[in-house]
This record gives sequence, structure tokens and C-alpha cells, in this order.
Amino acid sequence: LVLGKHLGVSALYCALWAPTLCLLALLRLYGGPAAALPIASVACGYLGIFLTGQSALSLGLLASVLAPSQLLSATLSFVVLSVLLLSGLVVDAQSSTPWLSALLSYVNQLGHMDELARGILDSRRVIFHVSATAASLGIATCFLRVRPGNREGLRRALLNTGVIVSICIGLNGAASRHPLRSDRTPGREYSLGPELLATLHGLSRDVDVVDLSR
Repeated sequence: LVLGKHLGVSALYCALWAPTLCLLALLRLYGGPAAALPIASVACGYLGIFLTGQSALSLGLLASVLAPSQLLSATLSFVVLSVLLLSGLVVDAQSSTPWLSALLSYVNQLGHMDELARGILDSRRVIFHVSATAASLGIATCFLRVRPGNREGLRRALLNTGVIVSICIGLNGAASRHPLRSDRTPGREYSLGPELLATLHGLSRDVDVVDLSR
């Protein structure tokens, strides 16, 4: 039941974005080769739209299972998704707390979409959204099976939720320690060039790097 509902809303979500493919076709048709967007970068952008949509839809579905009313479900979904979407805005304010700043940066939805829209494919973003989607659907399934007044079923659902959340945290922890990044832009705009890499490998001691882009 949970998977069927998720597939249904996912199909509707994809159908809403599908017409934008016509815009790309029109741009290539009337703008010529110079106006054509790089296929790899466009594919990364659509992948970002799909992944963030899947995690958001699954969280909304989980809220509908947990909340006793549709109004409370909508409110809970709005609050959770707003926190995930706007978490990047408070990263600098939490610079004195490294672990909290790292956590907010990791779940920053705007940062995820910005990276993928630029053509940067990062394994941490993919694993985050896939694991969040799977965990939300799994937890929703566990609580949907609990009948009113069934305390044993509720305890079992809470135990399964703990296991699912632990696995999800473990996967994301491993992904954050061993990230894989791929620059899919045509000119590898966000990758280090061979000359710079040769210079870095030739350094005989540690150096401090200052990021002036922020």
C-alpha cells in the first residue's frame, strides 16, 4: 500500500516535470548548437530534481501515516521539508559548533540541487536521498501495520524504526567519509587541472588554503 501510493505520487511528480524536456528540444531546434545545453549537466539537473522529489514525497507519505489528521500531516511535512530546505542558511551562524555546521551542510537541500544543477555528481547526495526515501517508506510501512491499541505492534514498529534509522545513519556516515565526486561539465569547470595537481603533489610541506568564494 505504501509503495503503491509512493509510486503513484512519483509518477505525477515526474509528469509535472516532463514538459520541461520540450523546452530543451525547442532551445536546440531554434537556437542551434551554440544554444544547446550540455547533456551531462542537464541529466545531473534532472537527477537532482528526481532525487529531492523522491525524498520529499516519501517524508510527506510518512507524515500522513504518523499524523492523525490531514491538517497535522500537511503541517508536519511543511515544517520538516522547510528545515531541510533552509538548513544551509544557518550554517555560517553555527560555525562555532563544527558537528552541527557539518550536519546542516550535509542535509542542505538547496546545496544538493545547486551542485547537481551545475553538473557535479556527488555520491553523498545520492545516498542521502535514496536512504531517506527508503527509510521513510520502511518506517511508514512499519507503523501502518500497527492496529489501534496494539502495544506489542507499536513496540515492534519502534524497534524496527530504530534499526532503519541506524542503518540510514551508518550509510550516510560512511558516504560522508568516503565521498565520490564527478564533474560532468563539458570543460571540467569544477575539477583541478593537471598543472595544479602537479604543483600540489610537488609541495614538500603542508600549506593553508583560503577559500575566497564564500
